[in-house]
Amino acid sequence: MDYTYPLPPKNLHTRYDSIFAAFKKGLCCTLIGLPLSARSGYLKFILEYSSKFLSEFINPDIYKFIVLQDISTAESLVHTLAAKILDLKVLDSPTQSTLENRLKIHDLHLTLASLETAVKSLGNKKLVIVIYEAEKILENNPTNISTLLRLWNVDRNQPHTKVHLCFIGSPRLLETKHKSIWAPLRPALEETTIYFPLFDPKEMAY
Repeated sequence: MDYTYPLPPKNLHTRYDSIFAAFKKGLCCTLIGLPLSARSGYLKFILEYSSKFLSEFINPDIYKFIVLQDISTAESLVHTLAAKILDLKVLDSPTQSTLENRLKIHDLHLTLASLETAVKSLGNKKLVIVIYEAEKILENNPTNISTLLRLWNVDRNQPHTKVHLCFIGSPRLLETKHKSIWAPLRPALEETTIYFPLFDPKEMAY
């Protein structure tokens, strides 16, 4: 598409329409580009800046976003996700308390079970897990892959799927996903693929 410069927000924002359209259809989304580029950085800004700004793209009362970035491979993805969903303050009081208690005892299996229960309790809300540098967080880590798979399978029924996954990775992710260890998540990785190149110099200037 040809854009006129300087690029006003209404044109800049259309670069992200296909991403949010995928979530609205109940689909996962894989973004291929440079994970720490300006364009993926701006996506993070959209998701985290304010609910009013996010509402220009999607209903923030329905879609709740968890952004995973700079996570050590030594950390438990289960506990990270549990802590982040608690921070969203979207759970009812009993579910919130149960999940908080699970985190305190550091039992991976019990925490994951409580996390699944928490997701099921979200009612009409949907959870979108955005994974920056997906290769780094998931490669050679069957536990993390299994965790995402279990959450993705919670009430999975398009377009009413409860959990959406958004993988952000380099072109190497297209090769990595064919490894056998990634096989369980491959259907999610391949639901929607969007090529997410760098901003050009004029966009950067904007």
